[in-house]
Amino acid sequence: MSDYKLNLISKIVTAVSGLGVSVVLARYLGLVLRGEFAYVLQLSGVLAIVLGMGLNQAFPYYYRRRPVDETYHEFVRLFAIQFVIYSLAAVVLCVVVRNESVVCLVLLLVSTVLYQQMESAMAAYNIRMKIGTNIVGAIGRLGAHIVMVVWLPASLLAPTVISASVWLLMPGYYLVRTARFSQGRVSLGYAREIGAFSWLPMVSALLLVANYNFDTVMLKWLGSARDLGNYAVASGIVVYLWMVSDAIKEVMVSRLVRSRDPRVVLMPLKAALAASLAGVLVVAAGGDFVIPRVFGPDFADSYKLCVILVLGVLSMVYFKILGTYVLADGRRIFYFTVLAVAVILNVAVNLFAIPAFGAMGAAWTCVLSYSVTGVAFVVYFRRVTEIPWRELLWLSPSEARRMGSLIFGG
Repeated sequence: MSDYKLNLISKIVTAVSGLGVSVVLARYLGLVLRGEFAYVLQLSGVLAIVLGMGLNQAFPYYYRRRPVDETYHEFVRLFAIQFVIYSLAAVVLCVVVRNESVVCLVLLLVSTVLYQQMESAMAAYNIRMKIGTNIVGAIGRLGAHIVMVVWLPASLLAPTVISASVWLLMPGYYLVRTARFSQGRVSLGYAREIGAFSWLPMVSALLLVANYNFDTVMLKWLGSARDLGNYAVASGIVVYLWMVSDAIKEVMVSRLVRSRDPRVVLMPLKAALAASLAGVLVVAAGGDFVIPRVFGPDFADSYKLCVILVLGVLSMVYFKILGTYVLADGRRIFYFTVLAVAVILNVAVNLFAIPAFGAMGAAWTCVLSYSVTGVAFVVYFRRVTEIPWRELLWLSPSEARRMGSLIFGG
């Protein structure tokens, strides 16, 4: 089986198991604790980007320059040093601050940093091992959550320990299989060189994650617990609507590296739009019936939020696919600038929208931020490539016939 097919299977398994975990968490935690857990999870994701210092973004660049095992080992040593330092700090913080939410945040933060570092490294170093491990990890995480519901009382700590354990076991497996724990010295000069390179990718990644997640964090600060719980379920559902576009985007990276023709982006873009549009229609048509019956009646208001949030899905598809071209073409300043504007807009509008309208305000602000990002990338791509609007936006019969080959071909 080709890497492309295996990657698509991995995305499907991850989406199905992720939705399963979301349902289990809603039933297990209830409305208020589900929102609190979403807040802790999203905040840990944002902070992990900062504490990771961009090393995971730097590895593919350095490994492409010097594709030997020693490059991988050098980065793994840096990852290990980070992990040890953060683990020691986490132990001290948990002892000093005896608060369940803080303990959960610290556990997720330490495990997320290592997980992100090793996932990025394995994407370049051994993609098939990464894909296979992700499939096993997604299924195992779902199984552990089901066992949790049967045996444990509701608390934030149980799902935190499960997620943190999975995100530590997967990097541990990579290390045992590939690095032998990479014993050796770390060159301070090499570390400084990597740090000088990593800061801009790190800030870009931080802006990207903030654009996705910071509305949940602000809703915790400025909204109600009920709004946060419903928003957590709605945003969790919407995330899976663009997982197919993520798979297509990852498949297209190698093709963009080999081709200078911007038209190689067009068919995968339209395939991603078609897949996402199908998901949007399913959620809009069936969500009102399915969500309260699957997640529980307390989450019935999540449907209204889903209907709003799906309006931004297609804009994000344009950003994801065209953003791949923009980065491959070396236009990082534009990429960074648009993300910065989107995050500033998101935060500024939410400061008014959430106190005034609660979760509805956060949802409409999210759509606004996504739409600005998507429109900016479409207009910029059209200007720098001079591809006609009709060719960019219209699906031709020949493209429709080839779409299946793009998604399932090697």
